[in-house]
Amino acid sequence: MGFKVNYKGLRGYCEMAKGNKTAAEKDLSWAYENGLEKPAYLTAYGALLMQKRDYEKCLEVYLRALKNTQESSGFMPAIKASIITCRYKLGQSENALEEAENLYNAYKSSTIYMLYGYLLMKAGRLEDALKVNLEGYEYDEEDAAICDNLGQTYYLMGDNENAKKYFEKAVKIKYNLPDSCYYLAEIYIAEDNLKRAYDLLDDAKDAPFSALTTVTREQITEKYEYVEKMLKTHII
Repeated sequence: MGFKVNYKGLRGYCEMAKGNKTAAEKDLSWAYENGLEKPAYLTAYGALLMQKRDYEKCLEVYLRALKNTQESSGFMPAIKASIITCRYKLGQSENALEEAENLYNAYKSSTIYMLYGYLLMKAGRLEDALKVNLEGYEYDEEDAAICDNLGQTYYLMGDNENAKKYFEKAVKIKYNLPDSCYYLAEIYIAEDNLKRAYDLLDDAKDAPFSALTTVTREQITEKYEYVEKMLKTHII
């Protein structure tokens, strides 16, 4: 791997850090196709591809990063978590859940708790998901995604009281978190508190979505327009 490849990788990495995604992709894509191996630059490219929802290419990039990363490296858990996310988004749910369990048993971090708890929840293993998500909350109660996981798990279990508690905590930490805003709005609609529901959906409708967001922008927009109409006509 030559100087130019590393230079392009570094420049793309810096452009990504500055939010210049077009310039970052140009440099990182070129560097990748010409043999880029440095895990830091590869993970930057992988993150860009994840944002573009190009999960097949993203998986390829993260697998190369994994190959070039020592097991003891601080990059390793995050790279493995990203690989699992790609596998899940590519429809490899069982494989992703198995890998997430292995990762959970080997490392502990907010990201790993969030990912494993999320995949358990999506697999319908709600009691297992609740256990892992509560562990995650003990590990880091200020992580919005872990609070969101707990809210969703309780919501799916029909426990709106606890769901509301953790959704409220999630949106306090990150005000426009799409899932928490949407499901919390549903709870407030059921409680006839349309103004609070409207404000939550208004916050969420233009928010960034992650690869693991469980609701769509269309769902949020539709619910927002419904609540807006109800507020105007004073009909519940």
